[in-house]
Amino acid sequence: MLKFILIALLILLLALFMAGKIYSVSGRNITSLPEGFSFGLNQGKLAPCKDSPNCICTDEKDSHYMEPFPITYRSWKELPSFLKTLKGCSMVETRTNYIRMECRTSVFGFIDDVEIYFDTENGLLRYRSGARLGYSDFGVNRKRIEKIMKQMKE
Repeated sequence: MLKFILIALLILLLALFMAGKIYSVSGRNITSLPEGFSFGLNQGKLAPCKDSPNCICTDEKDSHYMEPFPITYRSWKELPSFLKTLKGCSMVETRTNYIRMECRTSVFGFIDDVEIYFDTENGLLRYRSGARLGYSDFGVNRKRIEKIMKQMKE
């Protein structure tokens, strides 16, 4: 029985790994955005998360909500150099007060979309981080944003 369970787990892990590799090849055509939304601001807000728990966002007060982070202009200017050190992440777009990144998970290579917006009017860092594929992300998106906020406090 134990042998059967181990074989089943091995097959499951192999299937997940292959799905990640297949997805990483075609993942650029897929996004974590709900249908009808685009990256950047949509009527003054970042796009909401899909129904799955693999996303966090400052702009919708639902189960995906995280508080925006107070930030100074000086800290905003220093943020890109820190973001470049995040393992598996690459910047896709940068504007005066907006950064979009793609981050690959270390094990399976799944892609997460990360948006960071500097709300200059309110002095807040607003963000959205969501997985393109799957249902759960084991808290990876939340941990990534918490790491960024921790760095900004230092």
